[in-house]
Amino acid sequence: MLAAVVAGVTADRSDIRSDRRDIASDRSDIASDRRDMAQDKADIQADRKDIAKDRADIRSDERDLHRDYAAERNGADNQRDIARDKNKYQGENKEFIQQRLNAGQERLHGGRIASVAAMGVFSAVIVSPCVSAPLAGTLLQISRTGDVVLGGTALFALATGMGLPLIVVGVSEGALLPKAGAWMVSVRKFFGVLLLAVAIWVISPMLPATLERLAWAALLIGMAFVLGVVRTRSRAWQAAGIAAIVAGLAVAASAFTGGESASRIPFTRVATVAQLDQRLTAPGRPAMLDFYADWCVSCKEMEKLTFSDPRVRAELDRLLLLQADVTAANAEDRALLKRFSLFGPPGIIFFDAQGREIPGLRVVGYQPPERFLKTLAAVRH
Repeated sequence: MLAAVVAGVTADRSDIRSDRRDIASDRSDIASDRRDMAQDKADIQADRKDIAKDRADIRSDERDLHRDYAAERNGADNQRDIARDKNKYQGENKEFIQQRLNAGQERLHGGRIASVAAMGVFSAVIVSPCVSAPLAGTLLQISRTGDVVLGGTALFALATGMGLPLIVVGVSEGALLPKAGAWMVSVRKFFGVLLLAVAIWVISPMLPATLERLAWAALLIGMAFVLGVVRTRSRAWQAAGIAAIVAGLAVAASAFTGGESASRIPFTRVATVAQLDQRLTAPGRPAMLDFYADWCVSCKEMEKLTFSDPRVRAELDRLLLLQADVTAANAEDRALLKRFSLFGPPGIIFFDAQGREIPGLRVVGYQPPERFLKTLAAVRH
């Protein structure tokens, strides 16, 4: 019995020691939790300070943003004012006139002859910058030929060519028109390159051969970058861009390695009517008088494209070549032009071996080599 009591007391003591250890562990956990809570409170206070700082930064950024926006708006207003003043002094108020004309045209009612006629008048005024050049060329050709049938047919063809596309687009209600997109930027750049090419082609007769080749080289190389064919992912466009660059470099190299295609024609200059009569006194062979001026584009074309042709050079070697330089347009130059009823260069007069003008063989304006060869053949016969 005593042994059982001792065993029970021993077990109770062991349980008490175990409980004491558990209590000590719990106290340690409680102290650790208190330390963690204190750290959390410190972190929360630090976070509150950071939030307050961030809010202050946000308010400062908002003030800066409003200030920048106000400055940008003022700058945009100033730019608009400058552009408006610039347009005013550059004479671009024509847009205002065109807008007024458009507004007036919209107020016209269809179905009446007078209204339709008024619409045509307004449309002609609005599109006149586009049609003036071809219409002027057509009227000039009509005045030169004097052919009524040809003139009427040419004007009818011009009107039909201008009207049919508008009729087709109007009847289709825009269904045939392509959709707007990024491709229109490429089209704009392409036509810009074409306009530059036309500009170089127009002034090429006035340029030396070296400068002309450099201009074409710059256009070819610039075209590859402007049209974006070098940066595209398409193999075909990349090949086209590389080919344009290579061609441009080749043309640029030829500007420094190649010389003039042909030397100048050995004309004998005549400055007065008396000098011309002296040269035409029994020349012994047919003669050609060329009216020339430095500002005459067609004269440059004849000299560069026609007179440089080897076949033309061979025919010209049989003639007495005279040239009247009327660049200064002084009294002697006007007397020479009046002698042959010419208003100005270019003009080429042919004379027989006795110094008399050959009727019907005058050349006024530019003639390509093939046509000029036929004229020279008529001089021989």
